[in-house]
Amino acid sequence: MSREIPDEMLRFGVEFADGRRATNTGGGGYPSPDTEPLGPVLHAGGGGGGGGRWHQVMFLWPLPPPGRLALVCEWPAAEIALTRTEIDAGAIHEAAQRAQVIFEDHPGADAPGSSWSTLTATRAPESGGPPPQPYASD
Repeated sequence: MSREIPDEMLRFGVEFADGRRATNTGGGGYPSPDTEPLGPVLHAGGGGGGGGRWHQVMFLWPLPPPGRLALVCEWPAAEIALTRTEIDAGAIHEAAQRAQVIFEDHPGADAPGSSWSTLTATRAPESGGPPPQPYASD
C-alpha cells in the first residue's frame, strides 16, 4: 500500500555509488542502537526557519562508499522540480577521519560511519507571502 506524499513536504534522498538509496519519505523509525540497519538510513533531525529560508539537519548512516554520492530533492509546493546533483564522497570520508568522540559513554559512540549534515532550502516568495514550510507529521 502506498501513501500519498503531501506537496508541502520537501522530499530529499541520496543514492550511493553502489546504487543503494535512502530518502526522507521512506517512513519507519529510528534504528535501534543494538542492531545494525539493513540499508542506508536517512532521518530528519531538528530544523527551523523563516523569512524565505529553512534549514534541516539530516542523519545519514552509513558513510557512503567511495565514488559519487547523488543528492536528490523535490518540493512541489515550492515549485522545485526533481533535482539531482552529484558530489565526490571522498570529502565526506576525509571529514569522517577528522571526527572525534566527545562523549565516550554515549550509546553508539564507538559505532563508525555515522554522519550529520545540514540541508538548507531557500525560496524567495514570489507574492511576498511566506514560503511553504516543510511537512511535519504528527
